[in-house]
Amino acid sequence: MGKNLMGTSFRYNQSKLATIAFTAICLLISFNVYASFREFELFDSGYEYYLSYKPVKAVEEFKAFLKEFPNSSAKDAALYWMGKSYLQMDAFAEARDAFWKIEVQFPDSPYMDYVEKENCIYWSRCNGRSDGCWFAAPQAFKA
Repeated sequence: MGKNLMGTSFRYNQSKLATIAFTAICLLISFNVYASFREFELFDSGYEYYLSYKPVKAVEEFKAFLKEFPNSSAKDAALYWMGKSYLQMDAFAEARDAFWKIEVQFPDSPYMDYVEKENCIYWSRCNGRSDGCWFAAPQAFKA
């Protein structure tokens, strides 16, 4: 009787433990899926706003993306499109800052060629501006 009771109790606890473990794994997976979806949603929303010529909204979305996902593999892309959004608003200093972050943090980024192109294009628009516009690196990002 004692053996049977112990075996039943152990089997019950083992089932209970398996159920708790399974539930915990499901919750972790669903959280990761939500985080991945949220990351995609913020980036996609910012990009859509950029394409729709709504740069203020685009910048807001890209800032939220960078705040919520600072280690994202798409961080360089978010910085690039945020910089392009700033350019739509003629906010050259802010665009410069975004592009400098790419240059400093992601020197091997596939966006580097485009960043260099933007530097050349917008240097001509900024030439002679009192804020030093394009090539003056922000102090925070100097090596």
